[in-house]
Amino acid sequence: MSINATWSTGLGALESVAGFVVVSPDEMHAAGAAVISGILGVLPESTPEAIKSFVADASPEGVMLAIASWLSLEVIFWVFAAWVHFMCYRWKIVGSKILEDHNPPDSLVQGTVVDLLKDHLIVHPLVLWYVMPIVLERGWLLPLSAPLPSVADLAWQLPAFLFINDTMFYWVHRAMHHKLLYKHFHKKHHEYYVSVSIAAEYSGIVEAVLADAAPLVAGPLLIGAYYKPVHGYTWCLWLFLRIWQTADAHCGYVLPWWGFGFPFLSDVLRHNWHHSKNNGNYGGATVFWDTICGTDTWLYTQREIKAGLRDKNGKKIQQKVE
Repeated sequence: MSINATWSTGLGALESVAGFVVVSPDEMHAAGAAVISGILGVLPESTPEAIKSFVADASPEGVMLAIASWLSLEVIFWVFAAWVHFMCYRWKIVGSKILEDHNPPDSLVQGTVVDLLKDHLIVHPLVLWYVMPIVLERGWLLPLSAPLPSVADLAWQLPAFLFINDTMFYWVHRAMHHKLLYKHFHKKHHEYYVSVSIAAEYSGIVEAVLADAAPLVAGPLLIGAYYKPVHGYTWCLWLFLRIWQTADAHCGYVLPWWGFGFPFLSDVLRHNWHHSKNNGNYGGATVFWDTICGTDTWLYTQREIKAGLRDKNGKKIQQKVE
């Protein structure tokens, strides 16, 4: 295939994608109105008026953004978790298990799946249905029907979201490891001594709000509120990438793409260390704050292993005194 033909094919593919994601405000409004009408149509007549009003009063654009947000959160989380379960754990096709012969109890995993399905199928949709119309009305996010964001906007907004997210997560997470807070708010998450992808969202309500949800949405909403509205698709892309990263960090396997990331990003080895040792490495997606605050204990331990001061499991080697 010639260069011109390849270029034309690429442009055609981009135009097809753009035709799918870029629709007029009228078309987006019609799609959202159809969703609202469809839900009202299947509600039983005995449904309380408050619930009917909750559905009927939502803005169509907000509904479509809520659906896109929900898909951005759910699809990557469950598809990636299933991929790791089959490709790494069951079939052993890819990935190197960090803690060999160690797996979380089946009862814990099964209970986690049940808890998460309740949250993901009930709580998440209701919260998004309520919140997305509000942030659109206040102008913090732009609707999906707005002109697509520029590459320049993506280039600075995504790193800004990442920094805000990691700053909030690090300090909230580190605070939850304080002895006065740990057993009340964070111990549930550490029931996973050996982590798996779905453990990323296994937590109590306080931790879920303060350490997970708030840092996740803070960047886009703060920037949208005080500097420049964030496009709905930029918001969805951020949700997708961040959920993928945290599911990957909890998966318990070194996967083929590990090591090809940016040097400041955190990884599965560090977070696996955090779960198994419960000491240090409080950062989420990056090692910025762990480096600044001296809490990258995984890295320091690896250096001591190489220096012969610790064994391969991280235990200190007693030095002989002559």
